[in-house]
Amino acid sequence: MASTVRFSWLVPKHRETRLWSEHQDINDVMLATALVPVGFLSIRRTESEV
Repeated sequence: MASTVRFSWLVPKHRETRLWSEHQDINDVMLATALVPVGFLSIRRTESEV
């Protein structure tokens, strides 16, 4: 999935579409996560929360 996101949104012309601008906040996060997956925030439950 990350390669699909990178392929789609790294092309500047693709980010000029209505689809990008309508969901730009989500698309920005998805692109950033695809480019730097180790920077993705992971939240784990503690044993007391399970």
